[in-house]
Amino acid sequence: MEPYIIEFYYQGECIEQRKYDVPPFAPQIDDVVRIDFQNSNYSDEDGNWWAITERRLLFFSVEHGKSLIQTLMLNVVPDKKNGGMWKSDPLYK
Repeated sequence: MEPYIIEFYYQGECIEQRKYDVPPFAPQIDDVVRIDFQNSNYSDEDGNWWAITERRLLFFSVEHGKSLIQTLMLNVVPDKKNGGMWKSDPLYK
């Protein structure tokens, strides 16, 4: 069982979940991340670049304390305006 999970939420719905054996890089609020969705409907409609607006960190004990699962919940919104563009780019608006 992978002890680290990142879940991406949009409009109250989990739109993507990733599981890891080692602690993954943990994005922060206002970071813009590129998500390669397992369900291409999200990338087809809103693109692959998303901005993080909120974070929640959950710790779960499993099987009476024998293991611990850490879940990072990220609330995201499509970054349609800038498409992952660097803020230092002259075309960034």
